Parts: sequence; structure tokens; C-alpha cells
Amino acid sequence: MNQEPAIYGNGRERLFEQSFHAPLDPAWEHWKYSVLGGLHHAIYGDQGQMLAHYAGFPRQMIGLCQHRFDAKTTCEGVMSDVCEFEVLQIGDVMVHPAYRGVLKRRGMFFEVTRQFVEEFVGAFEPKHSRKFRWIYGFPNERHLRIGEHHGLYAPISTMHELVWPTSVESNPALSQKLPLNVVKLDATFFENYAQAFDAWSTNLLHEMVREQRVCIGRKHANWWLGRYLAWPSYEVYGFFSNDLGCEDQLIGTPAGRLKGLAAIRHHRESAGIATELLDCLAEHNDWSVILETLIRQARIDGSKELRCWASAMAAKHLKQVEIVGSPSCRVEKLPFSLASGAWASQALKDSLWVTGGDTDFR
Repeated sequence: MNQEPAIYGNGRERLFEQSFHAPLDPAWEHWKYSVLGGLHHAIYGDQGQMLAHYAGFPRQMIGLCQHRFDAKTTCEGVMSDVCEFEVLQIGDVMVHPAYRGVLKRRGMFFEVTRQFVEEFVGAFEPKHSRKFRWIYGFPNERHLRIGEHHGLYAPISTMHELVWPTSVESNPALSQKLPLNVVKLDATFFENYAQAFDAWSTNLLHEMVREQRVCIGRKHANWWLGRYLAWPSYEVYGFFSNDLGCEDQLIGTPAGRLKGLAAIRHHRESAGIATELLDCLAEHNDWSVILETLIRQARIDGSKELRCWASAMAAKHLKQVEIVGSPSCRVEKLPFSLASGAWASQALKDSLWVTGGDTDFR
């Protein structure tokens, strides 16, 4: 077996088709590996064919120092301090069909995972930790079982889907006027106000980490630009209050003071349109009005319901948010888990806040 021939890329498209029974979109591949900076490791056969592929996508995280998980588990000697660090979100894990189902420790899945982790994380020996502190991903039941069998992965949270109906019959209050101004944002917004936005979002998340003891991805301007606005199927909306003259407004736009923002996408289904909430950022006291506005906006857009994938920590918070009109929120367990590298699972158990935008690139 060989790793990384002189010309990398020969075989990823073929292996993707063999693994997922769908063609690999070149634009989608460019977005993940060029725009978002995806890293990879591959194993090749003697004839140059790709047999296994493992990728990771850098994420900047904000969490308590124990969430950083390395040989030095404190920041300036204080366990509760908030730290910023980088991890890798796992994706595009592929093994050639002829090499699947091999559970022995030197099987293809184990080898490509081990080699990737040793190259980019070094976490089988934490004292040798590199730039990225740990990995996380969303394996289905079979893949998680294999990963646990080899001591590679461990579950750290269940995953759930929250569903809010948008019909006026279910929620009479939804017929009222939107409580916030809703503005569809483009790259110009984040480019013009990057510094102010980054300061606002970082302070907000640091406070959230301290209060709720969570670990969450940093949501700076470049995150919204690269993760959502660089791909055409996603939309980003800003929510602004009407207090145009307030002195502390973050951004001086005609829309008012920024209260929060969200990334969404629409699914066209046989029963109609459904809106998926991928990501949301809001101050603690504004979650209620932001979710209320999202539900009403989804109805205006023609959606029958608003959906959101969430880890157990995020789902617990979102379910408890009181919304005007008290729409019933249905919660269903999804058929996959949130997992991390086994070496970091105890530090991360039930503390990672993720939503749909943090999952693989659907």
C-alpha cells in the first residue's frame, strides 16, 4: 500500500462514487477543500487506485480549558478560564468496498484513521499534540461501533431534530407582525463590519461558555462567509430591532440594531417546503424573539415547519426557549451520534454545542 502519490486527487472522485453512490460535484469539492481548507489523508493500492480517504475540516472552538484537552489542561492555571483552540471536523471518510467490513486492528479503516490522526492531531500520544486538539464527527451506528471497537471514537452526545410547526392554526400568534426586521445578508455585510462583528460574536460566545459550561464553534465573520455564503443553497438572515437611534447599536444600518443572525436552507418535499435552521447566534435574552421571528419568517417563505438538528446540549436549550404563541416543539432522536476521538471523550461528554451547520456538508 502507498500513501499520497505525486499527483493527488486521482481516485477521490471514483472512491466517492463507490462509497456514496452519487457523483462528486467538483464545485462542492473545491468549496470544502479549498475555500474551507479541508485536510486529507489517503491510502493507495499498488496500481495507484485510492483505497481509503479520511478528511478533516478546521474549526475554531471556544470552550473551557478542559475542553482544549492536551498535555497542559489549564490556561494560566485556572480550569474555568475560557480558551480558544482549533479542532478538526471529520468528513468524507471512505473505504473501497473490497476493503470494508474488516474489523481487525490493521484493517483499512483503522489504518487511514490512525494515519490521519497521527499526522494532524497526534492525539494517540497527547504529549505530542499538534495544532489541532481533537476530532469530532457524526458517525452512524455501524461506523461508531467500528470506531469504538478500535478505540478510535467514543460517543459524546446524542443528536436530535427539533421541529416547530408554522401554521397559523397551530400558532395563532404567528399571524401577527414580525417582531424584528429581517434582512437577508450578503458578503458585503460581513466584509464591511468584520471587526465589530467579530468582537460582538466572540464576547457573546465567551459569556455563553462561562454560563452554560459548553464548548462551541467560533462564529466570526469568516465562518459565515465561508461556511454559508460561499455555497448557493444556504441563506443568512440578520435580525434587527427597531431602535434605530440607540447609541450602543452594533452596526449603523437602516435596519436597526443587530440582535442576532441565522443560517437557513429550504427543502422542497412532497408535503411542501420545510426550512432548516443550520446555525444561529443571539444574545441570551434574545433567543425567544429570534426563534419567534424565524418561525414566522419560515411561514412567510411558505414552509410548513422549521427544523433544526442539535446535539443534546443545544436541543435542551432550544426546547426550553419560550416563544410567543407557544408553538409545540417536537423533538426526535436522529439515527447517528456526535462522537469525538476516544482520548478526548471524557472531557467533552455532553458539553459540545452543535447544530446542523456543524455537521457534514450536506
